[in-house]
Amino acid sequence: MSNILSIFITFISAFFIISSIPKIINLKGFITLTADYGVVPGKVATILGALFPFVELILGIMLIFPEARVLAATGIIILLVGFQYAVINVLKTGKTLSCGCYGKLIDSKVDNFTILKIRILILISLYIVAMSLLKVENTLFKGGDIVIGIALSITILAFQVLWSTSKQSREILKNTN
Repeated sequence: MSNILSIFITFISAFFIISSIPKIINLKGFITLTADYGVVPGKVATILGALFPFVELILGIMLIFPEARVLAATGIIILLVGFQYAVINVLKTGKTLSCGCYGKLIDSKVDNFTILKIRILILISLYIVAMSLLKVENTLFKGGDIVIGIALSITILAFQVLWSTSKQSREILKNTN
């Protein structure tokens, strides 16, 4: 029987590790994007833009370790709430901006799908915190749980690609008519 907690831990961990790497590779571009959101002043945006990818990577790795799990999941929730705030502010302004969720790996724009994705990630992270604090489930990682967790991360990435491609196609069709 699969262990939901270990699947969710693997999913969130893999998701944050995968999404941090393209941001680290193109750190300058991610710093610029962070400033483009216009949520915090320029120097603060520069510092946050430089730190976020590394914080995501570290939290994704920390999540694997039971001793650090609650702290890591709580840190992820704080990041996600901040990201949600930034995305909502961009949506209110009507700006068209890359969400930067995956660096240059996937060119996805800020939209309602971004909000939905963030909220799902928050709920899963809350579940991880609750179950870890209550020690309700044994988090023995089994091969199948790891495969399912990584597959969920890849599925979210695939849905993002499909959503972004569909949205771009709709824009092209709209502009040709």
